[in-house]
Amino acid sequence: MNLNTNKVIEIAKKFLREQAGHDTVKIESVEADKKEGEWEVIADVGFLSEDYKIVVIDDTDGNVISYGDYEEEDDDSE
Repeated sequence: MNLNTNKVIEIAKKFLREQAGHDTVKIESVEADKKEGEWEVIADVGFLSEDYKIVVIDDTDGNVISYGDYEEEDDDSE
């Protein structure tokens, strides 16, 4: 991978604050997808309540590929 975790967090925080307009940003998780060459960053941007967003960053150039609401996948296989 070209980027490291610290750089990815920096890119995600800058995007969430400057482009998406969120004042409060708390990084919850960062995962590298080596197969796709992408990083997925989950952040809580809520002020009084939880509001999770996902930012996907391209590993080759550090550009944000996608951004949106994050909903946990339900692992319940009943």
